[in-house]
Amino acid sequence: MSPEQASGRPVDARSDVFSFAVVLYEALGGRRPFRGSTDLDVMHAIAHQSADRLPESIPQPLRDLIERALQKDPAHRVQTMREVVADLRRLARQSGATSMSLQRRQGRTLAWATAITLLALVAVSAAMLMRRSPAAAPVPTQYIQLTNFADAATSPALSPDGRMLTFIRGPITFFNPGQVYVRRLPDGEPVQLTSENTKKMGPQFLPDGMRISYSTAIGAVTGSSMDTWVVSRRPVNTAHLSR
Repeated sequence: MSPEQASGRPVDARSDVFSFAVVLYEALGGRRPFRGSTDLDVMHAIAHQSADRLPESIPQPLRDLIERALQKDPAHRVQTMREVVADLRRLARQSGATSMSLQRRQGRTLAWATAITLLALVAVSAAMLMRRSPAAAPVPTQYIQLTNFADAATSPALSPDGRMLTFIRGPITFFNPGQVYVRRLPDGEPVQLTSENTKKMGPQFLPDGMRISYSTAIGAVTGSSMDTWVVSRRPVNTAHLSR
C-alpha cells in the first residue's frame, strides 16, 4: 500500500502508481523495497523510510523511474500510469538502440532491454484493451452497512469461513486506541472482546477461526513498544488475553 493509504489518508490513482512501482522494484531487485519484522514495522517503513537503491546492473533511467514512482508525497510522484507507460516505452526504444553496441562490454544489457520492452508491451496492451473494449453493461452493486457507530469502525477482517467479522471500534482510524469487536454476519450484534486502551491495529482471525490476533503500540505514534496479542472470539476478560 502507498504511504497515504498506510497513514489513513485519502487515496487516488497515484496510490496505484506507487503499488505498481513496489511490484516492479521487487521483480527487478529480488527483494521488497520496504521491510520490517512485523506488519507494523513495514507500514512505518512505507510511510517514513526511503527504499534502498536498486542494483547498478539495472539501467539508471529505469531505477530513476521507479524511485520517482515511490516518492512519499503523491504530488512528487509520477502522476499517472499513462506517464509510466510512456517512460517504459521510451526506455525500451533507447535500450533497443544501444544494446547491440554495448552487448560485449555489458553482458546483461540485451536482457534488460528485452525485459523493459516486455514490460512496456504488457502495459501498453493492457491500456489499449481497456480503452478499446466495448463498455459492458453495468453490474448492479449492493452495499450493506455492517456497522452504525457514532465513532469509527476500522481494520475489518473476515473469519476463514466468511461468517464472522472482526474490527476495531474507536475515535480515530489509524493506531486506534479503541477496542476489538466481533460480529456474526449478516445481522449479528457487535460483541466487544477487549477492554484496555492501548493503540491497536490489524485484527485478524487465526486459521482455527476461534481466535483473533491484533497488534498494540505503546508510546509514540509508531509505538515505542509493540506487541501482538490473541483473544478468543467469545467475550473474555482482559486477564484471559495471551501475549
